[in-house]
Amino acid sequence: MGASPKGDRMDEQRGLKYGELPGLRFACVLDGRGGARNLGWEEARHWQTSQGVLWIHLERGVPEAHRWLLEESGINPGMCEAMLAAESRPRIEDVEDALLAVPRGVNAGATGRDALDLIPLHMWIDANRVISLREKDHFLLALRDIREALAIGKGPTTSGDLFVRIADKLVRDVEPVLAALDDEVDNLDDQLRELDSETARHRLGDLRRRSIHLRRYLAPQREALFRLQVEEMPWLGRRDKIHLREVTDKVLR
Repeated sequence: MGASPKGDRMDEQRGLKYGELPGLRFACVLDGRGGARNLGWEEARHWQTSQGVLWIHLERGVPEAHRWLLEESGINPGMCEAMLAAESRPRIEDVEDALLAVPRGVNAGATGRDALDLIPLHMWIDANRVISLREKDHFLLALRDIREALAIGKGPTTSGDLFVRIADKLVRDVEPVLAALDDEVDNLDDQLRELDSETARHRLGDLRRRSIHLRRYLAPQREALFRLQVEEMPWLGRRDKIHLREVTDKVLR
């Protein structure tokens, strides 16, 4: 699909840099006041919790990213394998005081019907880190928008805040796709009297298949977010849970 080069050009225009080091899309440490300091591989490897919350975003399928996750992240091998899985249904799984989350969002580099193919973002979240992975040729506007907010000091301040903002923006980017599908349904309804029965059945069947495809991902995503509202995570504050409830309501609608 070629989404990553397009995304890189968009980010360069905004002063953001992506993918300069193999396997590492970006890494930064939140300053707790809405800003962040960017890191390279070596700084990320030597990061300490006293420096602030680490957000490291990796390219799945790249050896350097796999090596860091399996050998240096400190996450148990079973969870690492789940994060490196090629395909995963939207889900949230609690592991002691951490979460494995796999939400899905719109690939901003895709066009036409490919835009309906919601892509996974594999995430590990605990009190001190957010680790995210995505395919090399995928591009999520949600992550770029949050990096832009961090660049001007209006970004997330904690790992819980960061996770909820990612979930919110992923849902936001699905809304235009659903609106376009809804418009197609309205247009078909207006044209039914002018279309022959075979054409109408074909178009209706196509819309139904695409709707089912979206529901296949959105339904479990809604359930995963709903479940998270009752999880007791020390790093997920009251304000985060209120925001998360609003995100879940959006998915439900």
